[in-house]
Amino acid sequence: MTRSFSALALGTILSVTTLGRAAQTTPRVAVTTVKLQRYGWEPPRPGSWEDLGYAAQQVAFDSKGNVVVGFTVRSGPPRLSTRSRPGFEYRVLRLSPSGELLESVPARTGDQWGGVYLDSHDDILVRADGWVQVLTPEAGRAATENWTKLAACPPSCYLAESPSRRTFLLTMDPGRRSDRYLVTVVSLESRGIIAHCAHPLTVIPKLVSITDTYAYFNADPGNLPTHPSPVLYRWPLCDYSRRTTIPVHRHGAVHAPTDDELFLESFYPQQREVTFYAPNGRPLNVLKLPIDKHEGARVALSQNAQRALVSVVRYEGGAAWLDIFPHTAAQRMIVLNISTGAQLADIPVPTAKGEPPAATAISPDGRRVAALANGTLTIASLP
Repeated sequence: MTRSFSALALGTILSVTTLGRAAQTTPRVAVTTVKLQRYGWEPPRPGSWEDLGYAAQQVAFDSKGNVVVGFTVRSGPPRLSTRSRPGFEYRVLRLSPSGELLESVPARTGDQWGGVYLDSHDDILVRADGWVQVLTPEAGRAATENWTKLAACPPSCYLAESPSRRTFLLTMDPGRRSDRYLVTVVSLESRGIIAHCAHPLTVIPKLVSITDTYAYFNADPGNLPTHPSPVLYRWPLCDYSRRTTIPVHRHGAVHAPTDDELFLESFYPQQREVTFYAPNGRPLNVLKLPIDKHEGARVALSQNAQRALVSVVRYEGGAAWLDIFPHTAAQRMIVLNISTGAQLADIPVPTAKGEPPAATAISPDGRRVAALANGTLTIASLP
């Protein structure tokens, strides 16, 4: 990353930015929508990761601001599917900010648990057919054979990528065979596995954030402020025994853009904010998020640490006492300036009632954001 959060807070103990929608003036934003049905997109099957929205990465930006998007399509009649000719295809598209198709590559797969990623050189990687694979085009080979397998990653595998796009952490649930998760560290620079290890089941894979050096996890015993204080851990990749405690005792998901800064998302009443901390637990900066009690959000940062994407979902209905979950009513993308807290954009995402949360992404320079929802890709370009 080219800029650190500690630099943003130099000379201050804590800075707080409060955002008011009425007072915000946002610059002009160019929005492009692409209907992916023209490229074969199909409604996801119930239970697939696409159906679950952001459980697997489906959208990413390369360093040039182009959008890479992936989705699963059926490649033939189910009865004709065999081990050598699987019944699904994970299709990857690279599109320009204006929606022009630049590249289309398929990967054979026997399941619906696909995901698409980019490394630091903008090379495409997918998780498909139980493997993490990298695109390696070679003359004379069929398009579906231009993939090199790097590491096993079955449907029970959870994949975390470092912000630098140089490292994968693969965590696999062993089921009843063990009381520990199986962990694999993959270097995207050397294109190989660099370590195997295990984590206790108390470390929830989807809540682990990684850099190229450390893993971070907020051991949160509950989802209410009245519960015991969480414990924030950091440990070298694949060496959980050397974990240390960071003196930050707040509820919320932890993210580590670098090993010099980390941040927590908090969405409890009166705490709808993102707080940045130094590794010693010292607070650096707070962003108050422009969302209300009926909205949930996920936060992602641009690689240059200048802008934040807040992916917002508005919920309606539901009754906790009847175990009835609320449904999605609307979605939008908010872009914030991290140093000033200024709201740079508020972009609606086309949403059908009850639809899963959109898959979203922010470009490395923070000047573009994208959302994939119900076969429609929304690309927004900011000044």
